[in-house]
Amino acid sequence: MISWRAFSTSRDCADKDAQIKKLQDTIYEMAEENVKMEKKMLKYAAQANAQQWSSGDVRAHVEHLRIEITKMVSVNNDLRREINNLKSHKAILQQETGLMKKRLNVARHIFQEDIQKDQIPVRLSNALEKNDINIYADLLEISEAELLRTPNIARKSLQYLREHIQSKFPEYYYAFNFMVDQ
Repeated sequence: MISWRAFSTSRDCADKDAQIKKLQDTIYEMAEENVKMEKKMLKYAAQANAQQWSSGDVRAHVEHLRIEITKMVSVNNDLRREINNLKSHKAILQQETGLMKKRLNVARHIFQEDIQKDQIPVRLSNALEKNDINIYADLLEISEAELLRTPNIARKSLQYLREHIQSKFPEYYYAFNFMVDQ
């Protein structure tokens, strides 16, 4: 299972949605396997009936059929148990995704505040302003690599920005992509 940050971005919600979709696909595949097993059981039962009338050694055929059916029932029960586990896992993931989306929406208004340019170096402040990054929300989806490609933002400036974000948003600093890339 994916380990999620204390506060997640919308990309994490998408990851959980993808995981839920994958679980749904697995459930459908297992259900199809279940149907195939049941068809196979019916086929064996029909073969046994046909052989019962044509063969003199009915007991051997019945015993063989009984063993095969027992195996299939066991596999069928395992599949049903696994489907139930996946359904419960899916429900948990959907609940977590909903909570993450709610937390993100609640926290989004916090990031609409203007960047406090007096608390960061002038060079960094000018670089952010030149690239039209004026509020904290503009920084949410930017990765470390994107920031380092920005003119006048080097590792030291990035470190100042990280320290500022961490002091400004101690509970939510992991919402910023470049904070996670460290």
